[in-house]
Amino acid sequence: MRQTLFYIPNELLGVPFLQWHGYGVGLLLWLFVAGVAVWLLWRIRKEGLSGDVAISAGVALAIALAFVFLIPHVAETRGLPIRGYGVMFLLAVGAGAAMVLRRARQIGVHREVVLGLAFVMFIAGLLGARLLYVAEYWHDYRRETMTQTIGAILNFTKGGLVVYGALIGGMAAFAWYVWRHKLPPLGMVDLIAPAMVLGQGIGRIGCLMNGCCYGGMSDLPVAVTFPFGTPPYRDQVAAGEIFLHGIKLKKERPNEPSGVIAEIEPGSPADKARLVAGDRIHGIVLADKSLFFTTNKELLSAIFEVGSEAPFSLALNVEGFSDPKALHVTDLPRSKPVQPSQIYAALTALLLALFAWVYYPFRRREGEVFAILLTIFPVARIMEETIRVDEPPIVLNMMTLSQAISVGIILAAIPFWFYVCRHAAGKLVPTAQWLAVSRRYLAGAGLSAEGAK
Repeated sequence: MRQTLFYIPNELLGVPFLQWHGYGVGLLLWLFVAGVAVWLLWRIRKEGLSGDVAISAGVALAIALAFVFLIPHVAETRGLPIRGYGVMFLLAVGAGAAMVLRRARQIGVHREVVLGLAFVMFIAGLLGARLLYVAEYWHDYRRETMTQTIGAILNFTKGGLVVYGALIGGMAAFAWYVWRHKLPPLGMVDLIAPAMVLGQGIGRIGCLMNGCCYGGMSDLPVAVTFPFGTPPYRDQVAAGEIFLHGIKLKKERPNEPSGVIAEIEPGSPADKARLVAGDRIHGIVLADKSLFFTTNKELLSAIFEVGSEAPFSLALNVEGFSDPKALHVTDLPRSKPVQPSQIYAALTALLLALFAWVYYPFRRREGEVFAILLTIFPVARIMEETIRVDEPPIVLNMMTLSQAISVGIILAAIPFWFYVCRHAAGKLVPTAQWLAVSRRYLAGAGLSAEGAK
């Protein structure tokens, strides 16, 4: 499990590579602009000034603006972190698009139809996944100013996406795209169905690398541990299940002080610093500046942020002592073993993707593949949620949000099955119709109909 794969440096050989004067206008941006300019000129020479080229230019401009204004919010001291979660997310999108392109070529759908659909579903799915997560955990993103709040919302490099949010956003974009280009909806939804669960399976590997979506503590042989600072480790510290540098805090109660030590681990950095149960930690000393906190959560978060790589020293302000207590940390332990729910979810999704891919040629009606996945996937998700402990039950104090959405999807699958069986029985979109759809799409986009014959 590795949250950060590498960093794009802020400077390279003394030249601003990522940022300059607080904006993302370093050498990397200019290399991107130059590459996009060459690519757009090549497309204009080949296709002319089509609407598709204009859309591509608009997307490139949006990415350039994100460089300028977003990078300062997500970059760290060492540079822009490239997270394993984000890499696996992009790999999931690429693998899903490749799967759809392969099947599309077999049935006569032009690649431009698929690429256009993939783009709008990617953007809408990403927005939906992030917005649903932020809505569910709004208290973690609210800041003192609107600018800080927006920056926190946009900083999703460490995770913070909900699968069902991606599904809702992606399917909304799918419905708009199909309506806009007059595509056969049942045929198209069957075309993309295997890719959707394939992307889910690959994305769950990203969850494993990030440490999110984890299961409860377990002593099974398949149980896994996570590094210091990951969500399982942090939550186990907050729950008092493990020590943080040798410290366990008392649970907060109304009208009682926070930061009170409940227990000290023998031989730990806290024990060597002569901290004892009953001491109260006010805050920490950072760069010759004392930071004070009013809740256990704020204090623990600050301690986590001081050092992610050992060895390092940590200075704590303790009530009753004029000088801070120094903790010298030489190693960073891992969490207690937990159920690898991410692996279970990944295997389930990959098996469903394989089944949907193999079953596709044997379907008797359009929409059948999607209906099957619409029935099986939410059932599997409900079962997966019983293993996970990262998401508390919030619906009637019985179900997590994902379980409630799963129940809704199962209920929605019933009328969808009825429609597919009654109105689409024995009906498959013929190759000739797919070719006609592709030609109409290309003509509307001002592209050549080459390959759609």
